[in-house]
Amino acid sequence: MSPRQERNPVLAFLGWLLMGIGGLIVVTAGACTAIFAVPAMLSSFQYPEGLPQLLFMVFLFGGVPILVGIGLFVGGRAMAGRVRRLPPRRVEDFEDRP
Repeated sequence: MSPRQERNPVLAFLGWLLMGIGGLIVVTAGACTAIFAVPAMLSSFQYPEGLPQLLFMVFLFGGVPILVGIGLFVGGRAMAGRVRRLPPRRVEDFEDRP
């Protein structure tokens, strides 16, 4: 059995930092989108011809930062070593081999 590999503390810290930054970007961009886009969409029921432009603007200014924040969070999670891994195999699995 090989010894357990230690994580690099610098990479773990950088991963946690990226997770924090990504989470803050997602929360602030999502809150800003909700605060400004929901009333605009509700008022667009009176003028439905402006709805496609409004949705494009919401996805452009709200969706892109949210996707970047999610990407930073997922990348930081992988870097911090928080991704689920398969459990190690049992010893019985190797005893049957010649």
